Amino acid sequence: MTEELYKIRNLLFFYSQAGKSSSVDPVLNIPELGLQKGLVTVFRGHNGSGKTTFLKILCGLLQPLRGEIFLFGKSLHASERLKQSILVQQEPYLFHGSVYNNLVSPLWFSGIKIKDESSLISETLNLVGLAGFEKRKARELSGGERKRVAIARALMINPSILILDEPDANVDKETSHKIETLIIKLRERGMSIILCSHNRGLAYRVSDVLIDLYRGSPVDHHENIFKGSYRYREGLHSSFITGNLSFSCPSRQGEYSAAVISANDVFLCREKTDEGEYNQLKGTLVSIESYKEDRFILTLDCGVPVKSRMTSAALHLLGVCEGDVLYAVFNPSAVRLY
Repeated sequence: MTEELYKIRNLLFFYSQAGKSSSVDPVLNIPELGLQKGLVTVFRGHNGSGKTTFLKILCGLLQPLRGEIFLFGKSLHASERLKQSILVQQEPYLFHGSVYNNLVSPLWFSGIKIKDESSLISETLNLVGLAGFEKRKARELSGGERKRVAIARALMINPSILILDEPDANVDKETSHKIETLIIKLRERGMSIILCSHNRGLAYRVSDVLIDLYRGSPVDHHENIFKGSYRYREGLHSSFITGNLSFSCPSRQGEYSAAVISANDVFLCREKTDEGEYNQLKGTLVSIESYKEDRFILTLDCGVPVKSRMTSAALHLLGVCEGDVLYAVFNPSAVRLY
């Protein structure tokens, strides 16, 4: 079981406007939200949904109008949260001079003395895929290289929490892949990472937890997100493997590590259907949760959790309860690959 990292309660934030005390609508309105330690948590949302503001509040750069923010179980002021995390902004600022001087700067500012800082810098640059960049001029680098230098600089003091604002924005496909690989490496080392991104593929592939923000509030996306491997074969359908489970998906050339199925596209049946091409995964019903009036999310344990969304009328007609053995049925064409 993972340990709680952040706990947010009754958070409300407005940006002040000229001649007014605050904006008409809150930028953020979060009654309650928990984030777990050691995971990659990704926030999605349209421009203006409050993603960047929320990241700045988490790391202590902004103070909410009201609300409590607990970090590691303690209610901490913004200045205390700032010591525990580092935010790498969408357009990071690099100092004049070399990449080496940029990376060593957080050690100087923090008063941290390292016996062999050159080795640490070399190791960190290698981690972000920029080995041998020590003497390069930081402000002459490409946009993608600058972003990775900024991430490397943040990693120099081994922060408890790394917060990334649109880390793959305005970079080419190759650089985006390198940043994605880096995030996965850092997660494997046990680092807690919180980021926001417009890139659906990156969000699905790297996230342990995916949270949508809509007008400053978290909303349920009700998607089944499976991590695993794709096995291409000629014909209409190929296979996606997650854990010990395999199901059919559309055939498409390429490499994919995430498969996504909307809970709306998963139907529950007591017996197997006659639809031969459909995926039919056997599992045990482990939960029935109401998420709004007349709407329920049912979760089947099929070796991995599989969610289905249905109305109260459909639930009553199916007549199921927790512990029942059912089949999760979905069309291979409903599977989206990333």
